[in-house]
Parts: sequence; C-alpha cells; structure tokens
Amino acid sequence: MSSPRGPIYFDELSIGKVSAIREDGKYCLLFAIKSLNVKGGGAERVLVQVANELARRGHALNVMTFDGDGDSFYELSASVRRFNLNVGPPGQPTPRIALVRAMSRMRHVLQSVRPDLVIGFMHSIYVPLGCAGIGTGVKIVAGDHAGALHFKSRWAERLLLSLSDRLFVARTVPVPELKSEFENTLGLESTVLPNPVDLIAFRSSKKSTAQSGTNRIILSVGRLMEEKDHAVLIDAFHEVHQEFPGWTLRIVGEGELRRQLEAQIVRLHLERRVQLAGNSVAVANEYRRADIVAVPSRHEAFGLVTAEAMASGRPVIGFDDCKGTRSLINHAVNGWLVSGEDNRSRSFANGLRSLMTQESLRVSLGSAAPSAVAHMGIGPIADNWESFISEVVHRLGKEEATH
Repeated sequence: MSSPRGPIYFDELSIGKVSAIREDGKYCLLFAIKSLNVKGGGAERVLVQVANELARRGHALNVMTFDGDGDSFYELSASVRRFNLNVGPPGQPTPRIALVRAMSRMRHVLQSVRPDLVIGFMHSIYVPLGCAGIGTGVKIVAGDHAGALHFKSRWAERLLLSLSDRLFVARTVPVPELKSEFENTLGLESTVLPNPVDLIAFRSSKKSTAQSGTNRIILSVGRLMEEKDHAVLIDAFHEVHQEFPGWTLRIVGEGELRRQLEAQIVRLHLERRVQLAGNSVAVANEYRRADIVAVPSRHEAFGLVTAEAMASGRPVIGFDDCKGTRSLINHAVNGWLVSGEDNRSRSFANGLRSLMTQESLRVSLGSAAPSAVAHMGIGPIADNWESFISEVVHRLGKEEATH
C-alpha cells in the first residue's frame, strides 16, 4: 500500500477527496481517539501498535484525533493516514462548545473516508463519535479500555453511555471480566480483544534480579491520576524506607496529580528517595533498571504495565481487588498480590517488605513472569483483530441484505 503524506487537518478536507487505497481482500478502517500527542497513555499505545500492524498487513488504516499540530508520542507508521481535527490541546477536557464543533468535524471525516468500520478507543471519543455518525450509514464500534465500574460514581458519563449504546454495532473489551460487566450493565454484546505487548522490546530488557549493590529501584509506571493511586504507593514506601536505605522509588508518568504528589513527597521528607521522573518513550529501559515493579492501581481494565513488566522478567506487586492486575498475576508464582481491603498503604508496605527482604523470591517471581504473557505478542493479537473486523463487517452485510 502506498504511504500517505503527513497529517490531514480539518480545513484541508473535502468530501470524496480522501478515498482509501487498500489491497484486495482488506478493509478500510478508521481508528479514533482523543489524542495521540498526549504524552504517554495505555490506550494510545495500544492503538498505535494495532494500527501499525494492520497497516503492515495491507489494510487501509486511518486515525482520527482531536489534536492540532504536533507529533504522536508513540511512533505511528507512515502508512497510516492521520486526520487531526484541531479541537483542543492534548490531555485536556473538551469544552461543550468545542465538542459540538468536534462532532461536526468527525461527521465530515466519516463522510469523506467512508470506512468499512470505525473503532472508537475509549468512551471520551466513541460517545461523541456515535452521535456524529447518526444518519451516515457508517458502522461504529465502542472500544472500551475502562471497566463499567469506572462509571459507578460518574452518573453523567454512565447516562451518556447508556443512551449512546444503541449507536454502536459492537463493543470490545480487553479482558473477559469486563465482558460480563458491560453486558450486565448495558446489554450490547462485547468481544474480548486483549491488548498487545511488545514482547521483543520487553524481553530484551531482562536482567538478573540478583544484582549486587545497594542501588535498588522500585518502579511504578502510569499516568499521575486518581485511579493509579500513586499516593498510596508513596505512603507505603514511607513506611519501609528507613528499613531499606539502599532502595529508591521511581515513578514514571505525568498527569494532573503531579503537584499533589510532590507536596506529599516533601511532607514525608522523601525528596531524596522518591523520583517523579515524568514521561518516557523508552519504557523498556525503565524496566531494565527496576528490581520491583509496583502497580498500586485501584482499577485497571487491562494491566498493561503489569504485562510489560512480566514480559521483562520483573517481579510485580499489585492489589488483589484490581481486576486488570489480578487477571495476570498468580500470587506467589509469577507475581505478588496484596489485600485491597482496610489499610491499603499498610498492606502494600507489607508486600513491598516481603519482596525487598527476599532476593530469592524476587528471582523466582521474575523468572516465572514472562511465560504468563507470552501469548500477548502483536502477531496473535492482530489475528484476533482481523477475525473480529471480518466477522462484524460480514454480519452487518448480511443484515443489510435481508432488509
């Protein structure tokens, strides 16, 4: 397939002038997400990996974002055509008036590209996308990367989700646990499409967990937001830091809670022991340096960081009430789970203490971890995507033929 030129901005669009070039037997697909320019993000990384691989296989891949100028944080293949709607800055909430403008522009893209199928990554894009697609005949899939429980305390978002559910032809979720969650809540049938892990990159980041020396690192990777719960991790580290003077807590990620976490670090006098390192494209290098990977999340639809760390041969610790973490870790076999009930910081501190004091346990868990995620490479995951897309397109074609 020939490579498109650079990003197409909304002002350049003309209906019928961006028809796709694709190989025989392949599909024209449009992936949509609020931003690819935002620094970091699990769903963003998954979109780029899947889009790049499907484009490599000959499908005509298009990606639509709210972004304006700037480059994708994760490298998007030159064979993927990108539409930037220039709605608002990456990583920021979209004002209502801007959202109305965004839906008009999304509709314009849908009518211009006429894809066989559209997949919206996360509710922040697929809900307005579903509204924009009314009357266009374009088929839209709701791609969820947060569980239904994410909306439990967000009544407005939950209402929008319920009202918009009929606008989609299918729903995708990354783990089986979320399939029943969404089907019980909304009713639309869900298909499990696991997130891919770059096994080649993370396998190469393996190191011995039995290194000598006192420069030990507890690593946490994730956006600085409430659901990731880095505050509990910092409190837990504070409980054990005096017992283990050779250890450092390193948090890789950026987000709206940075100032709060900085203040917490200062309040606990941990400035020399806790690092807020910001975002990093070279996440594999971070795992290579780590002795333990800590995942303090309250909720993860899919434990992408857990899977990456396990592929890297790192011992991972997380809460047993986080489905995305629990679905990957077999406690005391390939990772370590701690109770999420009662005092979460104390529970996590006790778990850290177990790993920090027992080098043989860290070695054992790290050695067993890679085999648990060996099936998550981009090859078999892209196979699943192709099967899903083909099934949905053919099913819809048959339904239209009978009407």
